Amino acid sequence: METLEHCLDGIVEVVLADLARLCAPTGRVVISVPIETGLTFMGKSVIRKLAAIRGLSDYRHYESYTLKDALKMVFATAQTHVERPVYGEEGATSHSHYGFIWQRLRNRVEAYFQIDQICFSPLAFLGGFLSSQVWFVCSSPGVRRQSSGTRNLVP
Repeated sequence: METLEHCLDGIVEVVLADLARLCAPTGRVVISVPIETGLTFMGKSVIRKLAAIRGLSDYRHYESYTLKDALKMVFATAQTHVERPVYGEEGATSHSHYGFIWQRLRNRVEAYFQIDQICFSPLAFLGGFLSSQVWFVCSSPGVRRQSSGTRNLVP
């Protein structure tokens, strides 16, 4: 939960492969990541800037988007690419939320699992339009389950 957005591409593949290997044939895997695109991106950017101004936590270190990258994030799709900065020392590197596009991760998850349900929190009825989090409820690729669609999931 709320981890894969920080992992470098190679690590994401390792984690998804391990989850697929460890998931029982009738088991489920639930993956949760933040939504950092669309109107949610704009709202979170404003809130993070205000938190930085107030000196809260590490928000003063949060990256500023170029206008080009900000527009990409507002209108992001699974095909959108934003270069993501890498932080940390060799062997312990990670990403911040900068440039994270949940739709791109969805495509990677689909390479390992069948996504039975995509849930948004809050405001699921808007299909993630104003939600802050997305949940992928997955099963092994060979198992076909009845999808119950998208709904509100309150953690």
